[in-house]
Amino acid sequence: MTDQTHDTPDWLPERLERAKQQAIQDLLADLDHENVDSLKATLVNQQHQITTLTRAHDAAQTRAEQAMFEAAFTSATRPYSFQNADDVRALLDVQALDTAEDGSITGMDDAIKHLVESRPYLLAPAHSHPPTDMNIHQTTSAQPSLSTPQVDAIKRRFRLD
Repeated sequence: MTDQTHDTPDWLPERLERAKQQAIQDLLADLDHENVDSLKATLVNQQHQITTLTRAHDAAQTRAEQAMFEAAFTSATRPYSFQNADDVRALLDVQALDTAEDGSITGMDDAIKHLVESRPYLLAPAHSHPPTDMNIHQTTSAQPSLSTPQVDAIKRRFRLD
């Protein structure tokens, strides 16, 4: 008996190898597309989270800075009696203020002092207080009194009945 070997054409292994390589490349391309789409979705989600967290951080930082400003403003204005604190805030030289490493506001006392010196009209006028022994509800002979018909007429006029 003669050995019968299958003679394969020379081109067949090369063709099979190319087909195998093409199949591998197609699978890798499919995997790459799936991975890329998945990675893109993850990236978009993480970018959204970063944006949300950044906004929350910025808002919290702004609130903290406002609270520190208000604390410094209140402390610096406590020795003075201003007519309107909003006017003082509006005229305050914020360029003269600085923020320390701990977040506190520095320079507020000097800025308020400068406002008091340069714009004294911002201060409330000193009020004289009436003597404490005076009873303002007590009628005196110097005070005019209304008769009952007069009081009744006023009540009717302003519908106080």
